[in-house]
Amino acid sequence: MYDLLLKNGLVYLDGTFRKCDVAVKGEKIAAVLDSGDPYAEAGQELDLTGKYVLPGIIDFHCHLREPGPQIEFEDWESCTKAAANSGVTMVCGMSNGLENEMTDAATYDKAVALAEKSAVVDFMIAGCPMGFFGGKEMPTRSPFYKFKQRDFPGPLGDSEGTANSWYMNQLFEEIAKQGKYVQIHPMDMDYHNALLEKIREMPGEKTSLSIFPYYYGEDEMAAGIWHLAYYARKHHLKWQALHCWHRAYIDVIRMLKKQGDMDLLASIEFCPSNGLSDHMKDLVTGGTIDVGHCELPEWDYVWEAVADGTIDLFGSDHCPQSRENYYNPDAFKSSKGIPGMDCYGHLLLNEVNNGNLTMEKLVQCTSENGAKAYGWYDRKGSNLPGTDADFSIADLNEIWTCGEEKIYTKVRIHPYYGMQIKGRFIYTIVRGKIVMDHNEILVQPGHGKFIS
Repeated sequence: MYDLLLKNGLVYLDGTFRKCDVAVKGEKIAAVLDSGDPYAEAGQELDLTGKYVLPGIIDFHCHLREPGPQIEFEDWESCTKAAANSGVTMVCGMSNGLENEMTDAATYDKAVALAEKSAVVDFMIAGCPMGFFGGKEMPTRSPFYKFKQRDFPGPLGDSEGTANSWYMNQLFEEIAKQGKYVQIHPMDMDYHNALLEKIREMPGEKTSLSIFPYYYGEDEMAAGIWHLAYYARKHHLKWQALHCWHRAYIDVIRMLKKQGDMDLLASIEFCPSNGLSDHMKDLVTGGTIDVGHCELPEWDYVWEAVADGTIDLFGSDHCPQSRENYYNPDAFKSSKGIPGMDCYGHLLLNEVNNGNLTMEKLVQCTSENGAKAYGWYDRKGSNLPGTDADFSIADLNEIWTCGEEKIYTKVRIHPYYGMQIKGRFIYTIVRGKIVMDHNEILVQPGHGKFIS
């Protein structure tokens, strides 16, 4: 007798989808069976005829605020409920915005303990390696590190990013010794700072809609990648390049991969910042927040890079900020980070229906590739017997309108309100337990486990 039987679904196995049944015992996949096996019995059964059974989606890049100064706008419970709501079974929380930027082991351990009490899906937290310069005990429990290539805004070691080549050289050497990957948001800081000054001098009113399109552009990002590549190659660093969505940036990554002498992953983040939405609905006040977007990707070129394997991973870059900051009249100080977790997985299904993405490639970029790179593939990233029974179950044909559904993000701001989407995740199952059933969260906080 099994605990759970997923019947008649289109199950991802060996790189493709085929109709079969999946049996679960405890937290593990017990067996993959022929569809309609007459001897299979379970305490609970789901008939998934016509539905797709994906290995659990991992969000490789998201932000929350616990522990941190803006905890009232997103905590582990609200973020992971929003994740489950969109089919995500595991989140990778990023360091920036969290207490001490996760630069020390003690703060990192505190964050893990809080998440263990509150998360409803599995999780990891990316520590920041910058504590190395401040003499701190680094958060080595972190499966990978994350920082932004930017200037130090405060005392050395208190920031989560650096654009200083001297310190970057030392940092990469240390991380390489630990054998960890590091996620890096590339920025040519000289270009970025000069660009901001130019924008300030331009005539006309400065609003988020008018200035944000100049941020994180092709020149700034591609030049930053060239800078990083030298030090990464020098130290044989395991490197994940974030926000790979501009042509020149993609071209550099493709070239570096073709050379074959770097352990390099590239990711694209699906968020309003790259043009999916310029306006947000404030569900508390009923008002509209204009946020705009950074320099837009050339989407056809991006999808080609996904198809040919230049881009390996997807992430949501879910990044809720304080409501007050979104309404800041100084556009240069208004928040650019935007929430979006509740809709993340559904948006990917919409791209499948738009013909930009195959279901097989969706699986590879949301679970399989990353699980293999980060050493989780013996637990995560497949539908193989003996692995964690994590499933993201999709109805590819459901057409619905954002805003009709319940959302779980704590900040109560919806960036996709009114958008029509085709495709929806209807069940999220984490280690054999149904966490989300058609927009309803069914488990109590604390179901999520730390995945190291």
